Order: sequence, then C-alpha cells, then structure tokens
Amino acid sequence: MGVSCVKPSNVRDVVVAWRRRMKKSWIFGVRNMVPLAIWWATWKERNRCIFEDKALSFQDYKLYFLRLLFSWSIGLDGNKNLNFLGFVDCIKDESLRA
Repeated sequence: MGVSCVKPSNVRDVVVAWRRRMKKSWIFGVRNMVPLAIWWATWKERNRCIFEDKALSFQDYKLYFLRLLFSWSIGLDGNKNLNFLGFVDCIKDESLRA
C-alpha cells in the first residue's frame, strides 16, 4: 500500500520515503516541499521558544506551517490563482486521494 509506520533513521531516508509517483502537477512540487517546510517551521518555533520565551499553540503552529508552505508554493505553475484557503482545500483534497 506504500505506507510505512517505521520512522526513517535519517533525513535522506525521510526525503526518499516522501517521494511518491504521481502525475506532474503543481501539487507534486508542493509535496516535495513538505519535509523542508516541517523542519523550517520546527526550527523557527524552537528558536522562538529559546530566544523569545514564547511558544505557539499546536493549532497556530499548523497554521504557520501551512502559510509557509503556501508562500513557498506561489512560484509553482499551478498555484498562480489560488488564495490561501483554496490552497489548503487543494492540499486536503489531494491527501484524500493519495
């Protein structure tokens, strides 16, 4: 089925495991950005906690991650006319198909 419940042991294995065969579309580009966006958002949250003594709630962290992913995906071909909510809907719909 292509689903593994075992956590990869290093970053390279995570990226390799993340790649899936799908038709070439903008969502493929977004999907390839997800691991880096997770690590970047986590790094920024870690720094916020350490240096500013502040922390986002889990819901705010997820929203921050989605906004980050949306802003990174603006340059992709298929995302030119999507607003943030349209982007989230497309991501949700694609994840239901996968």
